[in-house]
Amino acid sequence: VSIMEPANASAKRASNNQTSTKRKLRILCLHGYYQSGNIFMKKTGSFRKIVQSMCECIYVTAPHQIDVKTQKSEPDSEDAQSNTNNSDEPVYAWWFVENAAYFTAHEYIGLEATLDYLRQIWKEQGPFDGVLGFSQGGVLASLLCARRDEFPFGFVIIVSAFPSSLPFQRDALAKIDPQFRSLHVWGETDTLIVPSRSKELCELFPSQQRSTLSHPGGHVVPTSSLAKPVFREFLQAYIDATSNLSHS
Repeated sequence: VSIMEPANASAKRASNNQTSTKRKLRILCLHGYYQSGNIFMKKTGSFRKIVQSMCECIYVTAPHQIDVKTQKSEPDSEDAQSNTNNSDEPVYAWWFVENAAYFTAHEYIGLEATLDYLRQIWKEQGPFDGVLGFSQGGVLASLLCARRDEFPFGFVIIVSAFPSSLPFQRDALAKIDPQFRSLHVWGETDTLIVPSRSKELCELFPSQQRSTLSHPGGHVVPTSSLAKPVFREFLQAYIDATSNLSHS
């Protein structure tokens, strides 16, 4: 497991896999609004156990710190609503929007700074095989899918997210490689990002290699007996496909 905060962007990747005969997949993990790389790492410990034999998770923290005293919570901020985080631990956002227009905003304030930050992440921590994005981080992951010429990676796992209203996204996603692999996950009882929004985002991706996981839970990365084989089979399919390409 690797964590990188904005203040130590030069941190080197862990080298514990270099001696392995089989290279593990490297997945960049993007947290939700009102979280951080460290908070998301703590919340996804069970997920890492499911996939630990197949991949290494690299957690990064968004560049925009939230003023918890003045910033309104967004609909994907489970931690803001439940107040489950230690109040001393700083929380972050990938961008902000005006007038609480979370689902319809045509401007994401701070997005360009986030993209600049991620360019440095790719340069210093990459390459990455895939991206895992949760909630606001899932929306960001979908934006990166539309910019894979700048941010190269081979698959995406999007959990409890929604389609961006930024003008370029839909057209760009319509043009991506039809063999690009995506897994879309949502909770049937999620009241923060309702399933219909996650399904709408899912439909923007190429259908040939698109997988879905609907689980009975809420706004979480699921780790139930239903979810385990879906995550593993999705990752194994990518491993098999890339292995076949490298030997062809």
